[in-house]
Amino acid sequence: MATKKNREASASVRIDIAHHHYRIIAGQREGTCHAIAYLANWKIESLNGETVEAAVDALKGALDERMVRLRRDRVDGVPSAQEFCEALMALDEAGLKPVIALLTAHSRRPDAAATVEELARLADRDESTTATVYMRFGRKLGAFLDFVPEVNGYDRTLAPMLTFAVPETQPKKGGPVLRLRPEMLEAFRTLDRRDEPSRV
Repeated sequence: MATKKNREASASVRIDIAHHHYRIIAGQREGTCHAIAYLANWKIESLNGETVEAAVDALKGALDERMVRLRRDRVDGVPSAQEFCEALMALDEAGLKPVIALLTAHSRRPDAAATVEELARLADRDESTTATVYMRFGRKLGAFLDFVPEVNGYDRTLAPMLTFAVPETQPKKGGPVLRLRPEMLEAFRTLDRRDEPSRV
Protein backbone atom coordinates (compact mmCIF):
# COMPACT_ATOMS: atom_id res chain seq x y z
CA MET A 1 0.00 0.00 0.00
CA ALA A 2 1.31 3.45 -0.93
CA THR A 3 2.43 5.71 1.90
CA LYS A 4 1.32 9.33 2.14
CA LYS A 5 4.83 10.40 1.05
CA ASN A 6 4.65 8.14 -2.04
CA ARG A 7 1.20 9.45 -2.97
CA GLU A 8 2.41 13.04 -2.66
CA ALA A 9 5.43 12.27 -4.87
CA SER A 10 3.14 10.59 -7.39
CA ALA A 11 0.93 13.67 -7.52
CA SER A 12 3.65 15.59 -9.39
CA VAL A 13 4.25 12.77 -11.90
CA ARG A 14 2.84 12.90 -15.43
CA ILE A 15 3.61 10.01 -17.73
CA ASP A 16 3.16 9.97 -21.51
CA ILE A 17 4.54 6.79 -23.10
CA ALA A 18 3.93 4.34 -25.94
CA HIS A 19 2.99 0.73 -25.22
CA HIS A 20 2.57 -1.46 -28.29
CA HIS A 21 0.58 0.82 -30.63
CA TYR A 22 -1.21 2.57 -27.77
CA ARG A 23 -0.36 5.85 -26.07
CA ILE A 24 -0.62 5.88 -22.29
CA ILE A 25 -1.15 9.17 -20.50
CA ALA A 26 -1.16 9.12 -16.71
CA GLY A 27 -1.22 11.51 -13.82
CA GLN A 28 -3.17 12.48 -10.72
CA ARG A 29 -6.46 14.35 -10.78
CA GLU A 30 -8.72 15.14 -7.87
CA GLY A 31 -6.68 12.88 -5.63
CA THR A 32 -6.89 9.84 -7.94
CA CYS A 33 -3.95 8.34 -9.82
CA HIS A 34 -5.25 7.55 -13.27
CA ALA A 35 -3.83 6.05 -16.50
CA ILE A 36 -5.60 6.14 -19.87
CA ALA A 37 -4.68 4.27 -23.06
CA TYR A 38 -5.44 5.91 -26.40
CA LEU A 39 -5.18 4.86 -30.01
CA ALA A 40 -5.17 8.06 -32.06
CA ASN A 41 -7.98 10.00 -30.31
CA TRP A 42 -9.88 6.86 -29.34
CA LYS A 43 -9.92 6.04 -25.64
CA ILE A 44 -9.24 2.32 -25.31
CA GLU A 45 -9.07 1.66 -21.57
CA SER A 46 -8.38 3.38 -18.26
CA LEU A 47 -7.36 2.22 -14.79
CA ASN A 48 -6.62 3.72 -11.39
CA GLY A 49 -3.79 2.85 -9.02
CA GLU A 50 -2.31 3.73 -5.65
CA THR A 51 0.35 5.73 -7.51
CA VAL A 52 0.62 7.01 -11.08
CA GLU A 53 3.29 4.40 -11.76
CA ALA A 54 1.09 1.62 -10.39
CA ALA A 55 -1.80 2.76 -12.58
CA VAL A 56 0.50 2.67 -15.64
CA ASP A 57 1.80 -0.80 -14.79
CA ALA A 58 -1.74 -2.11 -14.31
CA LEU A 59 -2.83 -0.58 -17.61
CA LYS A 60 0.14 -2.08 -19.47
CA GLY A 61 -0.86 -5.49 -18.13
CA ALA A 62 -4.48 -4.97 -19.17
CA LEU A 63 -3.42 -3.94 -22.69
CA ASP A 64 -1.16 -7.00 -22.98
CA GLU A 65 -4.05 -9.24 -21.94
CA ARG A 66 -6.34 -7.46 -24.40
CA MET A 67 -4.00 -8.17 -27.31
CA VAL A 68 -3.67 -11.82 -26.30
CA ARG A 69 -7.46 -12.13 -26.06
CA LEU A 70 -8.04 -10.54 -29.47
CA ARG A 71 -5.56 -12.91 -31.13
CA ARG A 72 -6.93 -15.93 -29.29
CA ASP A 73 -10.45 -15.15 -30.52
CA ARG A 74 -9.52 -15.02 -34.22
CA VAL A 75 -11.63 -17.22 -36.48
CA ASP A 76 -9.51 -19.42 -38.78
CA GLY A 77 -6.54 -17.22 -37.92
CA VAL A 78 -8.08 -14.09 -39.48
CA PRO A 79 -7.96 -10.92 -37.35
CA SER A 80 -11.29 -9.56 -36.12
CA ALA A 81 -12.90 -6.35 -37.30
CA GLN A 82 -11.72 -4.78 -34.02
CA GLU A 83 -8.10 -5.68 -34.80
CA PHE A 84 -8.38 -4.34 -38.36
CA CYS A 85 -9.99 -1.16 -37.03
CA GLU A 86 -7.15 -0.55 -34.58
CA ALA A 87 -4.56 -1.34 -37.27
CA LEU A 88 -6.15 1.17 -39.67
CA MET A 89 -6.13 3.86 -36.99
CA ALA A 90 -2.52 3.18 -36.00
CA LEU A 91 -1.26 2.99 -39.60
CA ASP A 92 -3.18 6.16 -40.48
CA GLU A 93 -1.32 7.90 -37.66
CA ALA A 94 1.94 6.41 -39.00
CA GLY A 95 1.68 8.33 -42.27
CA LEU A 96 -0.32 5.97 -44.47
CA LYS A 97 -3.31 8.29 -44.96
CA PRO A 98 -3.24 8.17 -48.82
CA VAL A 99 -3.50 4.38 -49.08
CA ILE A 100 -6.11 4.26 -46.30
CA ALA A 101 -8.10 6.90 -48.19
CA LEU A 102 -7.96 4.62 -51.26
CA LEU A 103 -9.01 1.63 -49.16
CA THR A 104 -11.90 3.69 -47.80
CA ALA A 105 -13.04 4.39 -51.37
CA HIS A 106 -12.60 0.68 -52.12
CA SER A 107 -14.80 -0.20 -49.13
CA ARG A 108 -17.62 1.97 -50.51
CA ARG A 109 -17.75 0.29 -53.91
CA PRO A 110 -20.49 -2.29 -54.62
CA ASP A 111 -19.62 -5.46 -52.66
CA ALA A 112 -16.37 -3.70 -51.62
CA ALA A 113 -14.84 -5.12 -54.80
CA ALA A 114 -12.58 -3.55 -57.43
CA THR A 115 -9.83 -4.39 -59.90
CA VAL A 116 -6.43 -2.71 -59.69
CA GLU A 117 -7.39 -0.88 -62.87
CA GLU A 118 -10.50 0.54 -61.16
CA LEU A 119 -8.52 1.41 -58.05
CA ALA A 120 -5.92 3.20 -60.16
CA ARG A 121 -8.66 5.38 -61.63
CA LEU A 122 -9.94 6.16 -58.12
CA ALA A 123 -6.43 7.12 -56.99
CA ASP A 124 -5.59 8.97 -60.23
CA ARG A 125 -2.45 6.86 -60.57
CA ASP A 126 -1.17 4.22 -62.94
CA GLU A 127 -1.93 0.57 -62.25
CA SER A 128 1.65 -0.39 -61.41
CA THR A 129 1.94 2.31 -58.74
CA THR A 130 -1.47 1.43 -57.30
CA ALA A 131 -0.58 -2.28 -57.09
CA THR A 132 2.73 -1.41 -55.41
CA VAL A 133 0.98 0.83 -52.86
CA TYR A 134 -1.48 -1.97 -52.01
CA MET A 135 1.32 -4.55 -51.79
CA ARG A 136 3.32 -2.38 -49.38
CA PHE A 137 0.27 -1.68 -47.28
CA GLY A 138 -0.54 -5.40 -47.17
CA ARG A 139 2.95 -6.16 -45.85
CA LYS A 140 2.75 -3.42 -43.21
CA LEU A 141 -0.72 -4.56 -42.14
CA GLY A 142 0.40 -8.19 -41.92
CA ALA A 143 3.41 -7.22 -39.80
CA PHE A 144 1.26 -5.01 -37.56
CA LEU A 145 -1.30 -7.77 -36.96
CA ASP A 146 1.19 -10.64 -37.02
CA PHE A 147 -1.03 -12.14 -39.71
CA VAL A 148 0.28 -14.25 -42.58
CA PRO A 149 -2.65 -15.49 -44.70
CA GLU A 150 -2.46 -18.62 -46.80
CA VAL A 151 -1.19 -17.76 -50.27
CA ASN A 152 -2.85 -20.70 -52.07
CA GLY A 153 -0.86 -20.27 -55.27
CA TYR A 154 -1.49 -16.54 -55.74
CA ASP A 155 1.36 -14.69 -57.41
CA ARG A 156 3.75 -12.43 -55.52
CA THR A 157 1.81 -9.32 -56.52
CA LEU A 158 -1.43 -10.52 -54.95
CA ALA A 159 0.03 -12.37 -51.95
CA PRO A 160 0.61 -9.30 -49.68
CA MET A 161 -2.90 -8.03 -50.45
CA LEU A 162 -4.42 -11.19 -48.96
CA THR A 163 -4.03 -9.61 -45.54
CA PHE A 164 -7.00 -7.34 -46.30
CA ALA A 165 -8.64 -8.62 -49.51
CA VAL A 166 -9.52 -11.85 -51.26
CA PRO A 167 -9.27 -12.11 -55.08
CA GLU A 168 -12.37 -13.45 -56.76
CA THR A 169 -11.86 -16.65 -58.69
CA GLN A 170 -13.22 -15.19 -61.94
CA PRO A 171 -11.09 -12.18 -62.84
CA LYS A 172 -12.62 -9.68 -65.23
CA LYS A 173 -11.06 -7.32 -67.72
CA GLY A 174 -8.65 -5.13 -65.80
CA GLY A 175 -7.26 -7.97 -63.69
CA PRO A 176 -8.46 -9.93 -60.68
CA VAL A 177 -11.26 -8.48 -58.60
CA LEU A 178 -10.15 -7.69 -55.07
CA ARG A 179 -12.94 -7.96 -52.52
CA LEU A 180 -12.17 -6.60 -49.05
CA ARG A 181 -12.33 -9.15 -46.27
CA PRO A 182 -15.60 -8.91 -44.30
CA GLU A 183 -13.60 -8.07 -41.16
CA MET A 184 -11.83 -5.24 -42.98
CA LEU A 185 -15.11 -3.92 -44.34
CA GLU A 186 -16.65 -3.94 -40.85
CA ALA A 187 -13.60 -2.05 -39.57
CA PHE A 188 -14.27 0.72 -42.10
CA ARG A 189 -17.93 0.81 -41.08
CA THR A 190 -16.85 1.21 -37.46
CA LEU A 191 -14.54 4.08 -38.41
CA ASP A 192 -17.32 5.70 -40.46
CA ARG A 193 -19.64 5.55 -37.44
CA ARG A 194 -16.99 7.16 -35.26
CA ASP A 195 -16.65 10.03 -37.73
CA GLU A 196 -20.39 10.73 -37.84
CA PRO A 197 -21.48 13.85 -35.93
CA SER A 198 -23.12 13.01 -32.65
CA ARG A 199 -26.88 13.29 -32.59
CA VAL A 200 -28.59 14.91 -29.62
